[in-house]
Amino acid sequence: MKFNRGYNLLIKTHRGQLIEIDPEIKSFDANGKVSTGPLTIHFVVTRDTSGTPNGCKIEIYNLGLDNRNRLHKDKFNVTEYWQVILSAGYDRQLHQVFKGDIREAWSEKTGTEWITHLDCYDGRYAIHNSYFSQSINKNQNILQALFGMIKEAGLNIGFFGDAAKTQSTRGQVIEGNITDAANQTLEGMDVYINNEELNALGPGDVIKDVVYKLDSDQLLKTPQKRDMKMELETLFYPEIDLGRIVEVRSSIPQYDGQYMVIGFEHDVTISGAEAGTAITKITVLAPQRKPVATVTQDIPPATPPTPPRTHKVVPGETLRKIADHYYKDEKKYPVIIAANIKLLQGRPLHPDDGSPIIYPGDILIIPELE
Repeated sequence: MKFNRGYNLLIKTHRGQLIEIDPEIKSFDANGKVSTGPLTIHFVVTRDTSGTPNGCKIEIYNLGLDNRNRLHKDKFNVTEYWQVILSAGYDRQLHQVFKGDIREAWSEKTGTEWITHLDCYDGRYAIHNSYFSQSINKNQNILQALFGMIKEAGLNIGFFGDAAKTQSTRGQVIEGNITDAANQTLEGMDVYINNEELNALGPGDVIKDVVYKLDSDQLLKTPQKRDMKMELETLFYPEIDLGRIVEVRSSIPQYDGQYMVIGFEHDVTISGAEAGTAITKITVLAPQRKPVATVTQDIPPATPPTPPRTHKVVPGETLRKIADHYYKDEKKYPVIIAANIKLLQGRPLHPDDGSPIIYPGDILIIPELE
């Protein structure tokens, strides 16, 4: 492939059929002959934290007849779930750039080429096919209330900021689809679905698992700052993800610093026959900076923080049992869930109380009760 770009497209139809399209994997036509040449693909992925479903438009050139026939879906059919996972990158170091469901799929012939179109959205199926009417009591743990609804909607648990790790200040009735339920429960937070995970960021929240670095050699244009946002343009950057930090070192020092990614767009063509477009446009949150006061006095060294109390799970333990051991009250187990959300997200739920299942060897943080 040109410039060592590569991709893998995995589709699972509503009937459970798997269709994998990968230029490194030999494919066969209906007569058992090996297809010749890598398949050209063009995709535009748009993801942001606004709360509207993120989208992905894919064009596959000259797909075999059998797969063209399989990849047909009516856009008005909202009850069939067709999952799509698109990974792309360089030198076979592929990163997941989109995960969601296919809204519409069709093929057309343009000149001598067949083009298969996939119109995809992230979380669209869950939004269209979920409805909740549930009471939340005053002082009930918010995350506990949401876990069951997220799973029932067919989504996974993503990142939740500190404001979500609290108790409800009042009783309320949650009504609507999964994003309605999350927005009603997590007032003042940005709720969005990213790669079929529901996330909630409050003011000042950022996901700190990685820092992306862009310097003047990688940036194709001077950063464009407008209002509270800044636009960055670079060659295809498949690793980028929402809510993370990007560190900018450009030719204009006033734009240098660390910013949170709130949106991006990939516009990429991958082909063995031509180079094609491969651009990523990144939108970061760039608030006005306040002057930093000059510090002249000596500052005493900070006292190192006390390491958190931890517990290693042994066979037969549950979150309720652990809460009863440390807090003498098994009903306090949501406190442990909130402190270990990154470890427990995506876990299957316990059939009795809807809490995430824990496994022997898990290391849990056991916070002190306030």
